[in-house]
Amino acid sequence: MNGENFVEINNMKPKEEVVDKKVRCPCGSSLATDYMIQCSDRQCLVLQHICCVVIPEEEYSEAIPPLPSQFYCEICRINRADPFWVTVAYPLSPVKLIASNNPADGTNPLQSVEGTFQLTAADIDLLQNMEYDVQAWCILLNDKVPFRMQWPLYADLKVNGVPVKTMSRPGSHLLGANGRDDGPMIAFYIGEEINRISLSGCDARSFCLGVRLVKRRTIEQILNLILDEQNAEPLEDALVRVRCCIGGGMATAYEDSDSDSDLEVIADCVTVNLRCPMSGSRIKTAGRFRSCVHMGCFDLETFVQINQRSRKAMAMSNLPEELLLGRHYH
Repeated sequence: MNGENFVEINNMKPKEEVVDKKVRCPCGSSLATDYMIQCSDRQCLVLQHICCVVIPEEEYSEAIPPLPSQFYCEICRINRADPFWVTVAYPLSPVKLIASNNPADGTNPLQSVEGTFQLTAADIDLLQNMEYDVQAWCILLNDKVPFRMQWPLYADLKVNGVPVKTMSRPGSHLLGANGRDDGPMIAFYIGEEINRISLSGCDARSFCLGVRLVKRRTIEQILNLILDEQNAEPLEDALVRVRCCIGGGMATAYEDSDSDSDLEVIADCVTVNLRCPMSGSRIKTAGRFRSCVHMGCFDLETFVQINQRSRKAMAMSNLPEELLLGRHYH
C-alpha cells in the first residue's frame, strides 16, 4: 500500500485489520482511523493519518485529498536528507507544529510546538566521541523535494531556554542558497536530565520538528555506499545509452528521456573528455546521476568532497541512490 489509504473508501475493511499495524503520526495519536497512509520504505511501513501528513495545495471535493504515488514518513525522509550523518537514535519523535491563531488579514499564522526528551546513559557515553552529536531537525510535510530539511519562516528554536540558530538565510526567505536548510547540532545545550525544546515560526505551511542522535560518516564511507556493485550501471544499459548518444542504436530504454531520439544522426567517432568538469583533473572513478543519458561523467570523489562542503540540494537528497558508478567509462 505505497501511497494509498490503508482502508479503501470503496472497499471498507474492518478496523481490526489495522490494530496490529504500527501507527506513528506527528499529531501524537497512535489510534488508527478509517483513512491511513503507509510509508513506502519496506523496512518501515509505518501508518499515519492522511489528514495529518498529506497536505494538499488546492481544494478537493473528495473525502480525502489526492494521495502521492510514493509516500515516506518523516523519519524515513530525514534519514535520506543528508548522507553525511547516519541516525543512531530518536530522543524526540517528529511532532507537528500547531497554529495558535488564524489572522483575518491573510498574514501567516504563528505556529509553535514544545517537547521534552532525555538521552540515555548509553547516548551520553557516545557523545564523548567526536563522531557523534545531537541534531534538531525540521521538515516541510508537503515538500516537493521530500529528502531535505526546511525550517519555517522566522524560525525561533530554543533548547532548554537558550536560543539556537537554525539557518544562515534571512528569516523571510523560504530556503538557503543551496535549496535546502541544515539542522543545528545541539549537544552543547543539553544534559542528562530531561531537556526541553521549542520551535515557533510565522508560516502557513505545515512542519514537524524532531531530535536525533547522529554519527558522522566519512567521505570514504559515502564512497563505499555509492561504489556498491549494485549501484553500478549494467553493461547492457550502458551500451543502449551510448548508442543513443552517437545515433543509430536502439533507444528503447531511454525513449522517454530528453535525448534527441527522433534525429537519426550517426557519428563515426565521439570525443569524450576524461577530465572532471569540477576539478579539471583526470577522472579516477567515473560517476553520473541516474537520470543523465549523455556520455559525460565526473570524478566521484571530487563530487562528494564538494557536496560535503556546499550541501547542494540535488546532491544531498538520497545521494547514494541517485548516483551511478560508471564502471564502463574507462
